[in-house]
Amino acid sequence: KRSERGLPVLERELEKTTQKVMQLTSYQKDNEALKGEVAAQTAVIEGLRKERGLWSKELAEQGAQLSLERGTLQSEMERVTRLCEERRERVEQLTDTVRIKEQQLTDAMDTITKIKEHHQHKHKSRTRKENARCKDDNII
Repeated sequence: KRSERGLPVLERELEKTTQKVMQLTSYQKDNEALKGEVAAQTAVIEGLRKERGLWSKELAEQGAQLSLERGTLQSEMERVTRLCEERRERVEQLTDTVRIKEQQLTDAMDTITKIKEHHQHKHKSRTRKENARCKDDNII
């Protein structure tokens, strides 16, 4: 009789143990799946860290290149500014020279005009005197 009573208890215990084994198996599967996810996420994180490192290196290189280009452009800008200033001064000198030459030309033209007028006046005066002499000579 004892063994008959013990059998249902053993069956219940066996069933409980079977459920626990099934639950443990499920937990192990979940654990393996979670380990896989963690490994995948760790790989992604490592990839992102490497990519960030590459970006940092690339940005540092670009920063150095931009700094070098800035220095070059600043130097070029200073050179062009000096050149513009030199050319502006040269234009001012040439403008002054042209004004002086223009004034000299105007003065020379005024002198020529005065000489011409004086010469014409003398010529007219001489012609009048000669005409007057001719009239006087013809009258006599």
